[in-house]
Amino acid sequence: MTIRKRIEHIVEFASALSAMKWDNPLREDRDKMLWQMIDALQVEIGEGLVPGRHLRWPVADGYAHYIVVKANKRFVELVHLDYMDGYWFQGCWQEGDKVYCSRPVAESAYRCGILG
Repeated sequence: MTIRKRIEHIVEFASALSAMKWDNPLREDRDKMLWQMIDALQVEIGEGLVPGRHLRWPVADGYAHYIVVKANKRFVELVHLDYMDGYWFQGCWQEGDKVYCSRPVAESAYRCGILG
């Protein structure tokens, strides 16, 4: 399966998980499955700000989760993961159906992810 297809699968899986009721007995297992998929992708893609990289930013009492789709010298195209509360990071913006952030902002999230 290509990286693009895996990203699409993770996004769909996260959205379905978020739609589940909190008291659903399957929710905990599905949550673990989601993070296993994300972690496996992180291992496969290696290091750097590359397609498939999971980025997160603290927001309110949780995190805003994104996956890198494309990266160039100035901007990073992301896909938002509708996970848990579905928070959005205010350093990202939407143009049509695409989500972006500046490369330095994405690099900062990446560094924080590998250090913490």
